[in-house]
Amino acid sequence: MLYQSNHYDARTFLLYMDMYENDNPIGRYYNPGRGESGSFRSMTQLLLKLEQSMDEEGMPQSFQKVRTFLPLSGYTEDGGVGSQMGKKATFAVHILFRRNASWQGSVVWLDEKKTMPFRSVLELISLMHSAMHGEKERAWTEIEHAYGKAAE
Repeated sequence: MLYQSNHYDARTFLLYMDMYENDNPIGRYYNPGRGESGSFRSMTQLLLKLEQSMDEEGMPQSFQKVRTFLPLSGYTEDGGVGSQMGKKATFAVHILFRRNASWQGSVVWLDEKKTMPFRSVLELISLMHSAMHGEKERAWTEIEHAYGKAAE
């Protein structure tokens, strides 16, 4: 399994969810491969920060050019959160591809030691949402059946 050795590359982000109120996550992120960290106060802010980080690194390569009305502003908050755990949940998100204007990869729910692949950002959000709402068995089991079985 990729995450047993705690070897994370530049395509992996650790997400520390400290609060989850009204379906709004608040927490921190850390990229061990780059030593980059920061905080977020919404899912939108988290996704934009991770996307910008991948664009700056050029890894994984995006297959579509981002379209915006105005240039995205930079995010440079440093939280130094490499070896911590989130108060609500902790995830390791490994992004393999950025295709079809979305992300594909796997997410590890570190608190429960469960790994699931995801085919889109929406599916990633759904997995994290279900874990933080205590719906872990239902949602993660449904996806396990869709893929055959989860990676342990």
